[in-house]
Amino acid sequence: MKPLRILVPALVIAGFSVLGFISVTDEWSDASGLGQRAATFTQAAYGVFGILVAVAALWRPRALGPLLWLWALALTTTAALAPVVWGGQSWGIGLIAGFAGAVLTGALAWWLVVAAAPSLWEDGARAKLLDRLRRLTPDARPRWGRMTAPQMLTHVNDQLRMSMGELPAAPARLPIRYPPLNQLVAHVLPWPKGLPTSPELLARIDRSTWPTEVATFGTLLHRFATRPVGAAWPEHPAFGRLSRRGWGMLGYRHTDHHFRQFGV
Repeated sequence: MKPLRILVPALVIAGFSVLGFISVTDEWSDASGLGQRAATFTQAAYGVFGILVAVAALWRPRALGPLLWLWALALTTTAALAPVVWGGQSWGIGLIAGFAGAVLTGALAWWLVVAAAPSLWEDGARAKLLDRLRRLTPDARPRWGRMTAPQMLTHVNDQLRMSMGELPAAPARLPIRYPPLNQLVAHVLPWPKGLPTSPELLARIDRSTWPTEVATFGTLLHRFATRPVGAAWPEHPAFGRLSRRGWGMLGYRHTDHHFRQFGV
């Protein structure tokens, strides 16, 4: 059984989408023109995608991101088209309605993504990372980038050290340091492959050994997970201030990103 924090937003999105889907058959019969048919089609699409979003959140987390984007696009398009093609309003009104739809979908998607995101605070998530590391060999070839597996793991370990304030990193004065953009980029938007990183997180990659870094990874995961609830957290060099839960989500996402880089 999924935690209530995931179940509630998933059911809200599914219920909202079902309500929109209920009237599709009648609207399709009444549609008279390309615009009305297009609006009815996008309405049906957000109904279907909304249900699939709920299913993915509960049983197929890896499919959640693409389905959320499709659901949000279909709902926003419907919100923009409906007042124009069904209500006879101007395109200005349609744009305002579309913007309101985008805000609504963004809020609901944000709620679900934050609730469903794996975190280093979860025993199961940490156990899965340790299992994936056991399937990785030091001579594994990367799917992208130029780091070797030992270099990658050293980089991941130093990111964990940085998150606990043990490895200071100079801040990068970028717009993504500030809310809500920092939360969006850190936790929601896809990360490009080969994304630039802080030089402090690359300083040791040529001076490490595989057995040492493998053992260190498990130690750092445990130390991260047992940090006191009231412990202070540093600012991230790129994303600025993050909450305790935010650091846990980011730590998992960063590790997962690099483990997938090496096929595990």
